[in-house]
Amino acid sequence: MNEYYRVAGFTLFCFLLSAFLWPEFMIFSMNQVKDPMIILNTRGTDPLSSGNICFTFAIGLIPLLHFGVNKFANISSFKQKLISLFIILACGLFTWQGRILAVVVKNQRSNSLIEHMKEDVHIEYPINELQPQLYLVFGLAIGVLVSAVIFRKKKLADKKNLLTKKRKVTLPKNAFAYCF
Repeated sequence: MNEYYRVAGFTLFCFLLSAFLWPEFMIFSMNQVKDPMIILNTRGTDPLSSGNICFTFAIGLIPLLHFGVNKFANISSFKQKLISLFIILACGLFTWQGRILAVVVKNQRSNSLIEHMKEDVHIEYPINELQPQLYLVFGLAIGVLVSAVIFRKKKLADKKNLLTKKRKVTLPKNAFAYCF
């Protein structure tokens, strides 16, 4: 029961922390996409308020998702719990940065087309299409699934090895003498 309270406390802490980290996360994501030839278009919605709820739930639910993976896969060692958490976080970060990279590559292609023109042209990129928080959520979900499958298969393989060790039959020294 004490473990449930600890997970609930970490979840609440992550929810509160993510509410404060959202503006920094979005500004950091926008700064990675910035290019002198690209104008980030923020018309219509405020980029700092549009994905706040999604980001808060993504970061806030990490301890709960990790706890669910630990219970599903019957992870008991501290080392495996850390590896599981690392897999979840790494998948989230890779998909988030993958989205940033995709936008940067798209902008570089646009820049290469513009360089052939002799006019002073700037491209507007709507910041609402960036959506880094959604890619973070997808990455965390992928991380949960990957971690659960890896550790569940490992636990099943360990159980299978344990069962095969128990099934070994030892024969007495004169077992063949009884057969004839």
